Order: sequence, then structure tokens, then C-alpha cells
Amino acid sequence: MKRAGSNRTGMILVGCLAAAGLSQVTYASVIVGDSSAYQSDSLSTLFEARARLDAGNSQTWKTAFWRSGESVPVATGGNFTSPWISGQAQNFELSYDVNSGMAVWMVDLPSPVGMNTTMSAFQLSPGNLLAGFQLFARSEGDGSSTLLDGIEISVNGNGYESIAGLSSLESGGSQVFAESDAVYFTDLVDSFSIRGSITFDWLDGTNLQGDRFRGSIKLIEGELIPAPGALALFGSALLCGARRRRA
Repeated sequence: MKRAGSNRTGMILVGCLAAAGLSQVTYASVIVGDSSAYQSDSLSTLFEARARLDAGNSQTWKTAFWRSGESVPVATGGNFTSPWISGQAQNFELSYDVNSGMAVWMVDLPSPVGMNTTMSAFQLSPGNLLAGFQLFARSEGDGSSTLLDGIEISVNGNGYESIAGLSSLESGGSQVFAESDAVYFTDLVDSFSIRGSITFDWLDGTNLQGDRFRGSIKLIEGELIPAPGALALFGSALLCGARRRRA
């Protein structure tokens, strides 16, 4: 499916709607919890970006990319002693470019590590679009928590914006695992970034080894449902654009 020029097509479509007297129709970049625009059997995880505490003896990865069902990460940000500080928020940013398939996962860890960057390439399945994303948090231990906070997104190079109803996600206490509603894109996406902060909070003596504390973001791919009305409107927008070019 051709994605180049999707922003221009979207602007043409808005212009045609306005010309038709439908000025109240506006575009939103995302919709929370509504996957009805996508074929349900086509929705799957493209990849997952993870950050974890792991202050045990293993001293393995702290940031990594994973594919569903695989037992080892696709790429990691390195093997080093854990720098995390209990209760201290650290910034993160995940970006993905549809055309190149390049994903970049940056977590600004405490000194002496600093900015930790993990990169890998993930291509969408044939016929699929970048459909959305979902947040996950995990924490095990009395009085412990994992918090993803200040969530903002940027779509197709536009400025960062907050998401109504999804500014944070926290796990803690008896809720070892927490997950947000999935967030779905309502327009063709060529590039996407999500940013915020992650805070691991634990008490002295808590078992921090392995995968007991983790925050992650899954990117979702899927096939768009061809809605006849939407396709007709899309075709009208293309015709409107063609007429403008001839003029």
C-alpha cells in the first residue's frame, strides 16, 4: 500500500469536506480502545520496546527490543551494572519510521550510564499498516511500583500531544502486571514517536534480579478494513485534488 504523500492526501480530504459544508469533521491522530477500523485477525505485535530494572547478579540487559514468542531480545542497549535509583523518574522516547522500518529506543538512565540507545529494523507485514500501540508495567515486591508517566505522542513529524485518558500507567501492590487500553491510529502513519518517563520504586531488601520490574511499549500492526463509505469519500478527495492540480 502506498504511504508516500499521505499527509497531503489527508489535507486534500479535509479541504473537500470543508468545501462540501462539513466543516465540523476533524481528524484525530489516535483513538483509545477502538480497533474497529482494522481487521481483527490481522492485528499483531510488530515489536516491543522494554526497559527493566534487573539489579541482580545476572547484570544483563536494561533496555531491549523483543518480538513476540521469542526467547531472546532482537537487540539490547548493552550489558552493564544497573544504574536505576529507587523513586527517580528517567525519560524515554520510542520512535519508528514505517518506510525504513527503523526503530529507536532511548532511555536516559542515571549517571554514569546516561542516554542508552537501542536500534533495530522491523518491517510491517505485507498489506499491513502501523495500527497503534499499548503500554505495559510490571513490578513485584511489597511497597514496590513501576510508573510510566507524562505520555505524549508525535505522529508524522507533528508536535507532541497528550492522549486523553492515557497520561500514565502504574503497577504496584497486588497488581503485579498492568496494561493500558490499546491506542489505535486514525490516519496513515509514516513516522511515530512516544515519550514520557519511567520510575521504578522499591524498598530495601526487595528482590530486583531478572524481569521483576519492567516498563514496555508494544507497537501493533494490522490491515485496514475497506469501508465502502470511507473509500468513496477517499476517492472523492483524490478527485478533488486532481481537479485542483489541473486548475
